[in-house]
Amino acid sequence: MGVFVLVAVVFFVLAGYLALAELYGHIVAALILGGAFLVVALALYLGAMIGRGRQQRKVAEKRRSSETGAFLTTAAITALPMLMKSPLIVRLGLPAAAIAAFAMIRDQSDKD
Repeated sequence: MGVFVLVAVVFFVLAGYLALAELYGHIVAALILGGAFLVVALALYLGAMIGRGRQQRKVAEKRRSSETGAFLTTAAITALPMLMKSPLIVRLGLPAAAIAAFAMIRDQSDKD
């Protein structure tokens, strides 16, 4: 199927060249087609660069998010022994921490 599309495109380009050559001459027709293909190539290149930039931003944001989560987890684990010494924190803090952890896990699973 792809071969037939390629052959059709070649025939259209050839027909366009012949029509332009009849109107403007061979040299001008070749310059017009060359310029048109240059514009198409530039548009494709810019589209690819925009797509690559979006992908890189998305990857960087995901990395930043995971690094923030790792930092918060490390800070919580480091502070846990000190917080466990207080009886008030044990009674109120553990249920609050469990609810917050559940909310964070549920929020992350909703985004995926």
